[in-house]
Amino acid sequence: GSDLKRDSAPVVASLLELGKEVVMYNGVRDGSVCNHIGNLKALLNLTWSGSSDFAAARSRPWPSSGRPMGHIRAARNLRFATVLRTGHLVPAVVPQAFATLLSMVLEPADWRGGVGE
Repeated sequence: GSDLKRDSAPVVASLLELGKEVVMYNGVRDGSVCNHIGNLKALLNLTWSGSSDFAAARSRPWPSSGRPMGHIRAARNLRFATVLRTGHLVPAVVPQAFATLLSMVLEPADWRGGVGE
């Protein structure tokens, strides 16, 4: 079977329930079938104990100071980041924004309490 036909939502929901940190990101100019709009809708439709918290969370600009590189929606152990000025190839098109996002993933304390608070 093709991986394109396999639903990854149950796997993501299981990881979240196990307390694993899940981070997804998309460039806002991504015109592919896996763009930020569809991925956010998929995350909002996940069935897990934090789904209502994620649905209620606000998107916040990141980084919190200086020129925004994108927006982050975060609740519990789920993070969804959009990256401005790029499409599907985030690391190649905006390497500084990707490096900042990667450092935030590697230093999860940066995500706690929402970005910009």
